[in-house]
Amino acid sequence: MAIPCAATAPAATPGWTTASAPWAGRRGGLGMANHDLKILRTYFEPVVSGKKPFEIRRNDRGFQEGDTVRLQEVLMDVGGYSYTGREVSKRITYVTDFEQRDDFVVFGLGDL
Repeated sequence: MAIPCAATAPAATPGWTTASAPWAGRRGGLGMANHDLKILRTYFEPVVSGKKPFEIRRNDRGFQEGDTVRLQEVLMDVGGYSYTGREVSKRITYVTDFEQRDDFVVFGLGDL
């Protein structure tokens, strides 16, 4: 996705505001972001082993290539989630919403 700037996405564009821009809330306005995400053990193990080099997530954070994700393994119990203390950090290498449910993306994971 190309990131518009004021010159390419003027305020006259319907629905465009700085707050709704793809980089809104990102560190320094345009920089890469770090995302802390919970991940169930079922999915954590294949990510760590390299068998699953991708994640499918709701795109509520504006994931972009170059961002980093810290996947924190959790167990689901009656009261909610509990962290196991295991985690892995990866870099997002590719993002697409092709053939995904509304507001979901698939992103590729690579080593830092």
